[in-house]
Amino acid sequence: MVRIQGVIRFTSPFHISAPGEARYDFNSNNFVYGAKQGTTCTTVRKDRIATRARLEEGQKPVTEIPNIPPDTLRGILRRKAAYRVIDAVLAKGQEVDLDTYHVLMCGAANGYPEGKSASVSEIKTAAANVYMGLFGGGPSIMPSCLRVDTAYPICPVTCDMELIPELFRSSRVDDNRLTQVQMFRRVDDLRGNIPANAKVIKDLDRVLDEWIVMTAPNDPDDETTAAIRGVQGWSSRETVIAGTPFAMSYDVETYDEAQIGLFLMALVDMLNAQKLGGKGSLGHGRFVVEDMLINDGNGNAKLLCEGATPYALNLENKAVASYVASAQEALAAIEADELVKLCKPTTDPSERAAKKKLEKRERAERSAARGQQTAAVSQNKE
Repeated sequence: MVRIQGVIRFTSPFHISAPGEARYDFNSNNFVYGAKQGTTCTTVRKDRIATRARLEEGQKPVTEIPNIPPDTLRGILRRKAAYRVIDAVLAKGQEVDLDTYHVLMCGAANGYPEGKSASVSEIKTAAANVYMGLFGGGPSIMPSCLRVDTAYPICPVTCDMELIPELFRSSRVDDNRLTQVQMFRRVDDLRGNIPANAKVIKDLDRVLDEWIVMTAPNDPDDETTAAIRGVQGWSSRETVIAGTPFAMSYDVETYDEAQIGLFLMALVDMLNAQKLGGKGSLGHGRFVVEDMLINDGNGNAKLLCEGATPYALNLENKAVASYVASAQEALAAIEADELVKLCKPTTDPSERAAKKKLEKRERAERSAARGQQTAAVSQNKE
């Protein structure tokens, strides 16, 4: 097994949306739920961390902190590796079908897995493939040799509860409250002073008069009023604050050097992309790598070249150089037909969808028939 661990520190706000609705009250600087006060807010993904604190001591036994979920990191790495595979296929002038492209990019050809066990021969073939052996997936959900851990911020609660390796705790920040909420306003350029370039709108005066009437604010006391919502409005977004360090950890459990090498190449591609989470168009999700180590059983070694920009793998390390050379050789040997065979579903997804729809309709009909029988029995008893 090869373990890669490291620390990144965000140099801009970071955001991964959490599901659900929330509102934020800027007067009390707190989230409010089930209330109309406050501003609509998109919150960040958080985990609840158990602590050693005690309620009687006035401390919280559970602390919520932001995190980077493993499926987010794994998805980025899968796509970066897929780009390498696709480049190798295109370099040979070859093509793959849509199912194969979907498997390479997201792990599944469609929303209907085969639901059958792969044969020993199929499992061995997939495991030997530089890409499929590393990430798995496909119609038969082949196993993966890559394990991705949740990335936690390096802060008091994660260090105290030993969620962070000892060698990275020196990067810790001394606060568990690592998010902020920022309000932003979307402006309607056609309300108020009309810009000169609005003359591009056909029949401007009539259209603008109608727009102003349609988007007039509703009477808050009249629930029957439903004016068309315009483009203007206030909202807010929670983000992880810049300067927050996160610890990352990956395990590649294989003896195949090419698969280890492909992972390392995908990882450095991810680091150089400088975009984690959402709102990249606003500059969110930028970071610097403080440390990145590789341990293949011979102790920790520097994975990246010191001071290199963009980030580059430390090929002076013989093991790293060997992994990368093996991956490059395996990528050069990839054939499109081989990938298609691994990724092609054996059944047409439209047929499976139709079958599921038919089964659902038949269940509904049986349920309705039972209901009618129950009603008839009740009526006879009366």
